[in-house]
Amino acid sequence: HCCCKRRSDRHHQEGEDPSLLAGSVKRLLWSPSILAATFLPIAGVAAYVMFFSMFFYTSSEIMEKRTYSNQPDFVETLYPVLEQAEVDAAAVAGTWLEAHRVLVPLAQRYLVLLLFAWGFHLFLFEPLVLAVHLFISEPTIDDVAYVLYHLWADPVMWLRSRLS
Repeated sequence: HCCCKRRSDRHHQEGEDPSLLAGSVKRLLWSPSILAATFLPIAGVAAYVMFFSMFFYTSSEIMEKRTYSNQPDFVETLYPVLEQAEVDAAAVAGTWLEAHRVLVPLAQRYLVLLLFAWGFHLFLFEPLVLAVHLFISEPTIDDVAYVLYHLWADPVMWLRSRLS
């Protein structure tokens, strides 16, 4: 059976509901989001700009041109004086990354502290939360919501009911 617009128009004219027919196409209850279609190009452009500005080894595109009076056809193109040390370091490193240049001491310190924080959370705080949860008889979400609601609504009345 065909499910084109002509068929559905014919059934509307005959008084039948096309959504009740076995081969008809129903509309979706949701429409697909365009988030992915807009996020991917924007993220690509942002990544290009960020990586270009982070890893472009010279901070200026202006090169110094030097000419000599005794050699009129010879033009020497040089890097700016303030960037010469950076150019020399890039020439020594070659194509391989050097860890001490990528992870500066501040970044190394951050990674060590991050690993300590994850370790404390996983091996100390999670077992403590589990122990406290078991100690207070495993309350459900509804129990906690009930206590918080009554504590927020009338804390004095809730305390009196607990103390008496």
